[in-house]
Amino acid sequence: EADNGFSTGMIDIGSSATGSYFGYSKSLDTAGVTIGGAYSAGSDGGTSGDGAVGGGSGGTAYDMFVTASPADGLGIGFGIGTQDNNMGADVDERTMHITYAMGSITVGAMRATDETTGGTEHNSAGFGISANVTDDLSVSYQYLETEYDATTGADIVAEFVGLSAAYSMGNMSVRFFANEGENIGG
Repeated sequence: EADNGFSTGMIDIGSSATGSYFGYSKSLDTAGVTIGGAYSAGSDGGTSGDGAVGGGSGGTAYDMFVTASPADGLGIGFGIGTQDNNMGADVDERTMHITYAMGSITVGAMRATDETTGGTEHNSAGFGISANVTDDLSVSYQYLETEYDATTGADIVAEFVGLSAAYSMGNMSVRFFANEGENIGG
């Protein structure tokens, strides 16, 4: 990943329903579709999408997702989540992705939004391409960005670019990554 090795990276869209929760997922026979969700009646002390720990909220949270493989090599997915902390700083999250693999090449892209009532909105996007050059050697390139839509002041865009390679020989592997970031942490 292009933000690997940094003390802070792209804003992750995590699970809103944390702690004790009820979750369910079901694989359907149609086009490789999987649906699922989670619900928490009290998300006290859970983590929000930006990794921060929320405490004393006592609010509810839910997540829902759907993934599908409608064609050979194609994968798509969409997810949403909401956390109501009963203190006015509710969190709404949305994410979607698409991947396509053909032969030894795989490409993918994602887009995500994390909105906190009265706080900074995070809009993230990324894409990557990877190739299995041989059975033993793979290389990849990734680009990620997170836009911090500040409630006051100017918006800031954090960008991450990464190159990686891996070579395997039996049980041994050598891995390399070179990542670069700008405006890290917004």
